[in-house]
Amino acid sequence: MAEQIMTDLLTVKEMASLLQIHPNTIYQWVEKTEVPFIRLGNGKKSGIRFRKNDIDEWLEKRTSKAKAIPFSFDIQQSKEESHGFLLKGGHALRKKSKGWLSLGDGGGVLWRTTKGGIRRFDIKYRDEDGRWKQEVVRNAQSLEEAVRICIQKKEEILCRKHGLKRKPKRIKFNEFADMYLEDYAMVQKVSWKADRSYLKSMKEYFGNLYLDEIGSLRIGTFKKWKLGKGVQKSTVNRCLAILRKMMNKAVEWDFLIESEKPKFEMFREDENQRDRVLAEEEESRFFNSIAPEAPHLGPIVMVALHTGIRKSRVLNLRWNQIDFEKREIRVEKTKNGRIRYIPLNHKLMDLFLRLRKDRRSKEYVFINPETGRPITDVSRSFDTTCRRAGIENLRFHDLRHTFGTRLKNEGADIKTIMELMGHRSIKMTERYMHSSQEQKRRAVESLAKNSNRLNINGMAREENEGKSVIPLFSIN
Repeated sequence: MAEQIMTDLLTVKEMASLLQIHPNTIYQWVEKTEVPFIRLGNGKKSGIRFRKNDIDEWLEKRTSKAKAIPFSFDIQQSKEESHGFLLKGGHALRKKSKGWLSLGDGGGVLWRTTKGGIRRFDIKYRDEDGRWKQEVVRNAQSLEEAVRICIQKKEEILCRKHGLKRKPKRIKFNEFADMYLEDYAMVQKVSWKADRSYLKSMKEYFGNLYLDEIGSLRIGTFKKWKLGKGVQKSTVNRCLAILRKMMNKAVEWDFLIESEKPKFEMFREDENQRDRVLAEEEESRFFNSIAPEAPHLGPIVMVALHTGIRKSRVLNLRWNQIDFEKREIRVEKTKNGRIRYIPLNHKLMDLFLRLRKDRRSKEYVFINPETGRPITDVSRSFDTTCRRAGIENLRFHDLRHTFGTRLKNEGADIKTIMELMGHRSIKMTERYMHSSQEQKRRAVESLAKNSNRLNINGMAREENEGKSVIPLFSIN
């Protein structure tokens, strides 16, 4: 029994390592009785131990009083040296190509700068068995984030080693949604504006609920509430995808524990999948129906049809993205964050050469002549032209579907189509590739053309020779 009690006690050194502070600070707290402790011997600095349960409760009380974690610290940019960082202890860290910041016990953060100017971070720490571990911190955007992650990692290991438990800080959905948008979506995602739009309705429903109060049942009622507003299931799924990412971030940022994450299913979107593509005869009618007051629409639609680029990327296309020597377009700030290159066929080459000859801007390809700025939208002129041409149920985004479908019909393999469209998976590419009804009819008809004829008695005759042969199967 005595041995069990002793194993549940922490030494000053273990306590200092847990809180990531100097042991002298622990002694100062003990002297001022700011922390619960036990003195086993004589002297100010001898025989001091800490019960695990007492420290667990003490940490919980301190956490509830402050928003920030007790052992995190800020790294501020030095006013005296704009090229460096300044820790609140006064230690300057210059922006070298690589460096090391020790956090005690031999652990710390290693950073390095790639040739492209991107800073990468590794953290080093000891596991429960005392073995050294080093891992890349892929999501860290700054040295401060890497330091915080390293401290949290060391804290988790020490708590597991000594059986300590710390409850995560509770936070309301509205507050965390703002944190998610500013600290993650706006930093990591090109489509963060869409996240901001979806979060408005999510805030309206979840309101001032704490994250740990949002369970599977409440998410189910949220799905029903959204559908009741007349939105499609695909729209609800976008909200659910954001909610799932938020819950994962809440666990990563210590606002939830893994077991508190709600489990929920998303809707199947097969019934919402569009298979609308622009037929060749519709394309001819479309270009013949463009009004004289919208001369910009034809080149914009032509680029979309022959590159598969999304509307926003076409409208913001810059001249420096077009390489006339290599005959290709560089597509930047894509939805998946990757840069891709699309070859230019002879039609687009001729088009861009004409546009470059008469260009009104050195930066953007498509310029509004009245404002001198890039054209922001073509929805009105696009819909008007479709009505004039008698084309129904066509969206601008369907031009991207048309691009993928035409590539497939011309014999391009799925891997090539996937890379041209900038998809990460073949499954996503398949959603953009459709066959027309006439193509399906020809495919089925080819089976009859290449097979033997069968009579009602099951006797087969060779198509050319007219000889009777034994049937492979009979029709009853």
